Amino acid sequence: MVSLFLLIGLVFSPLAAVAAFIITYQEWSRHLLPQRVVILRSLWMAVVAFVFFVVGSVVLGEAFRLALQSS
Repeated sequence: MVSLFLLIGLVFSPLAAVAAFIITYQEWSRHLLPQRVVILRSLWMAVVAFVFFVVGSVVLGEAFRLALQSS
């Protein structure tokens, strides 16, 4: 069960990372910051979104496994 959720997380986490990068880039580019700073902050948010969704999918898979095991 965990491996299925990990696979789902690895498929959809890059999409979340790209979306986070685009949204962050568009928002921070309005604040008259240097281009390098905007790109670095956007990349950081993309990494955070990727890790969040992968870890979340593994935790959710483990929770489902434990819930199905106990019933």
